[in-house]
Amino acid sequence: MITDHAAYWALGNTPFERQAAYARLVALPLEAPLLERIRRDTARGWPIASPDFIETLARATARRLVRRPVGRPRRPPAGAAP
Repeated sequence: MITDHAAYWALGNTPFERQAAYARLVALPLEAPLLERIRRDTARGWPIASPDFIETLARATARRLVRRPVGRPRRPPAGAAP
């Protein structure tokens, strides 16, 4: 069953108050770094969530959910055992 979140109910006593408060809340601009992360991760198909939630998702799917480091893996120093 789908229900309204408790935080939504806390926005006001009447439906009109809650809707108006929610409209003011979502009208606030996002900080530039957060907006850039949302755009980048959405375009690339990465989830935007806490590390714990991403780990839970990773256990439930075979799909890689985090970006790999950029570049090739580093080679071991010459003469080092593999």
